[in-house]
Amino acid sequence: SEHPQRLAYVQSEKYQELMANNRIYEQASHDLITNRNRLHKAVQLTFPEIEHLLANPRGKNYWSIVLRFPHPDIVLETKEADII
Repeated sequence: SEHPQRLAYVQSEKYQELMANNRIYEQASHDLITNRNRLHKAVQLTFPEIEHLLANPRGKNYWSIVLRFPHPDIVLETKEADII
């Protein structure tokens, strides 16, 4: 015969579910990275000095400062002792 019959491989329902969950996880991870990068860029434009304050400009302390001082004017209005 010109077209030999192929054996159909049927994946188990569990495997299909795992693959679907993996796709969701991969998309969520990608979205998280994209959003984090966008936020980081916005912070750099709004508060460029923060890059010089910390050794790791993406670590926990970085985001704590960003949450506490989302705008440079808030830093100017805060006493130095309260910042440190």
